[in-house]
Amino acid sequence: MYEPHSPETDAEPDAVTRLLAKRRGRDTTEPDQFPRSAINYAYEFDHEDRPQPEPLKHSVVRWQPPSLKSIAGLFILFATVIALSFLLSHQGSQDATVVATAEDAKTSNEASENPAQIPTTSATASQVTSNGTVVVHVVGQVHQPGVFQLPQGSRVNDAVEKAGGVTAEADTSKVNLAASATDGAQIYIPAVGEQVVGLPVAASTAGVNPSASSGTVINLNTATSEQLQELPKVGPATAEKIISWRETNGGFSSVADLDNVPGIGPAMLEMLTPLVTV
Repeated sequence: MYEPHSPETDAEPDAVTRLLAKRRGRDTTEPDQFPRSAINYAYEFDHEDRPQPEPLKHSVVRWQPPSLKSIAGLFILFATVIALSFLLSHQGSQDATVVATAEDAKTSNEASENPAQIPTTSATASQVTSNGTVVVHVVGQVHQPGVFQLPQGSRVNDAVEKAGGVTAEADTSKVNLAASATDGAQIYIPAVGEQVVGLPVAASTAGVNPSASSGTVINLNTATSEQLQELPKVGPATAEKIISWRETNGGFSSVADLDNVPGIGPAMLEMLTPLVTV
């Protein structure tokens, strides 16, 4: 233990001081460069109590396996997530089914209210034969009148060409040569000055009135409700809509204006085009 010492004692060279002086080539009689008090101070400083590191066993974290409660909790959480995902996906599929059913019902109702707009399928169409062709009867101002078989999708012009083309007396300005040639139709080519205003028949004879078959067409701007009802698939309600549109808009400027009349869709317009005029 450190004992107090006097300056006189510090001035006397001790063994350590002499050893250091000897190593540095100094004489022991020289004034002491390292007083004993400094050496004792260094010794005390070096031996002060310092914080020692914690034992290794206290600083190492020991791993312990998860308990059964933890495993059970994780399993319950996982099962809950799976169940919620299944319920949400099942609910989404039910909503999609309900929406699809509602759309189908809406389409069915619209079709029942407007049968003229129902598209014709290959199973119900009477315009095309089973072998994909149409049969038409071409009469009037053609070189070879007769019945001809044409490929599906042919036009009235194709039928006229099949009949040898028009004669010099034919008035093609009153014929819609671009109209579709439909199965069972009679295509009439009028002569110049003849009292007809358009192509008489370009649709199936099923449902076509006798006046249309005879070559008479309906003028949309002058026809009465009864005359309009002579057209295929035109009833009293549709005839009144045509007359109402005519009065509201100042008449029809072209047959294509029929598409603006409520209840007349593209399919019905195509069927009526060769049977009406303006």
